[in-house]
Amino acid sequence: MKLLVGVAIVLFSAALSAAEPSRPNVVVILADDLGFSDLGCYGGEIETPVL
Repeated sequence: MKLLVGVAIVLFSAALSAAEPSRPNVVVILADDLGFSDLGCYGGEIETPVL
């Protein structure tokens, strides 16, 4: 039983290390001189329909 558990742990850890790591879905928006009142969702001139 201990041998079976040991083999299972080794195989599981090998499968995890072989898997390609996924990249996180992160979008960084950097805007210079942009205030909250400039965006369309707050009544500004710049249209931002999906924010």
